[in-house]
Amino acid sequence: MNFDYTILIRLVVAVVFGGLIGLERAGYKHEAGLRTHILLCLGASTVMIVSELLTKQYGGEILRMGAQVISGVGFLGAGSIIVHGGRVKGITTAAGLWATACVGLAVGSAFYIVATVVVALMLFAMWGLTQLDLPS
Repeated sequence: MNFDYTILIRLVVAVVFGGLIGLERAGYKHEAGLRTHILLCLGASTVMIVSELLTKQYGGEILRMGAQVISGVGFLGAGSIIVHGGRVKGITTAAGLWATACVGLAVGSAFYIVATVVVALMLFAMWGLTQLDLPS
């Protein structure tokens, strides 16, 4: 069995991209910070890689495993949302976790340009729009 070493590149890119997003969250002392985002992106990337390899080896449908990541991360994100004194906190963290999983799926599928643009847009939304105060 020949091993495709480009898979290692996918995994490293997932760690780097998840880390970039996680650094932003960690900088604001959020619970889901650097390590959480790295693990999430790496795990999602792994799911897509394994799904692709299984499809190549045995045939079948490649999208099912990725779909489970998307729905499963929703539960993880829901756990990061808390209501305290009439204020809801953690929604951006939950959305960031979900989007980081999607980045991992893109990296695991070797869609590097899509993943790069998504990470850039996520960082813009989280860093660039932090001070923007819109009325409710």
